[in-house]
Amino acid sequence: MPVVVVDLLGRWKATQAAERLRVGEAWTDMDLVFTDARGYPHDPNRVRRRFFKALEAAEVRRVVLYALRHTSATLVLDETHDLKLVAARLGHSNEVMVLRRYGHLLPGADQEAARRLGERVNRRAW
Repeated sequence: MPVVVVDLLGRWKATQAAERLRVGEAWTDMDLVFTDARGYPHDPNRVRRRFFKALEAAEVRRVVLYALRHTSATLVLDETHDLKLVAARLGHSNEVMVLRRYGHLLPGADQEAARRLGERVNRRAW
């Protein structure tokens, strides 16, 4: 995860711990990251509405929340061309699933690999 996300999650964990102490016995520990004020999962419809409001406030096109997963995978694959890395980040057991879903993003990868290989070959003293 990006450092900024790790930092935000760390702050959220501290906030949640304070909330647990405040609520005391009424807290239900379900080992969740995002909960309501008593430890239960948020209502998915409420989460969706708040997400749409945040998109609207940011003047970003409305997308489903799950699209963020696709966007993350696309950006990492575009940067690295590393199918194994993207598969691991998405929780897939192998790269085939990633290749089937995101393979269209790699048409220039072969040319880039050839260019890099050429640079390495040219640096060697034969």
